[in-house]
Amino acid sequence: MARRAERGAPSEPKPARAERKRIPVTEAALAEALLSYLDRFEGSREKLGKQLEKWVKNRGEPADLVRARPLIQSVLARYEQTGVIDDDKLAVRTLDRLRSRGGSARAIAFKLRTRGLKTDSVDRAFEREREEGPNPELEAARALVRRRKLGEFRPEAKRAEERRRDLGILARAGFDYETSVAALGARRDDDF
Repeated sequence: MARRAERGAPSEPKPARAERKRIPVTEAALAEALLSYLDRFEGSREKLGKQLEKWVKNRGEPADLVRARPLIQSVLARYEQTGVIDDDKLAVRTLDRLRSRGGSARAIAFKLRTRGLKTDSVDRAFEREREEGPNPELEAARALVRRRKLGEFRPEAKRAEERRRDLGILARAGFDYETSVAALGARRDDDF
């Protein structure tokens, strides 16, 4: 027991963190909170609205969401008009980033929708991508193969024995069988 006390075991509770100063809820204060958040993170209109509601609850004076919601909506609308908040651009940037890492269309669409992007913004991003390249799904699968060192990026002695595992990795990433086989760049007759 004496050793435990020597090592710095808590003998008395730590003092509570000091309460932050509450800030009056105004459009200017909400705009400042929004821009501060956008300096560090990006987000959809829906996510930014939730973030501002959280700010009002934790820091605002009064912490009344019913009274703050019209102010939040006006701040979001103002920044949406000026282009600071643009769900379509966010969808395109996120789609490009996830594709370069080897994300499948299914996985990316799911991730974009969970981030609060509306279906029409997601669909427009995928439509833009289809107009730009011949087969973005195959390119993303090849990027995943390179990144995970699958298929032809694996030592030649292990390629045949790890083929089913490689197909499984691609399937779990959301790629269909045809795309997976093409990305691995191998024959089809002995897959299963």
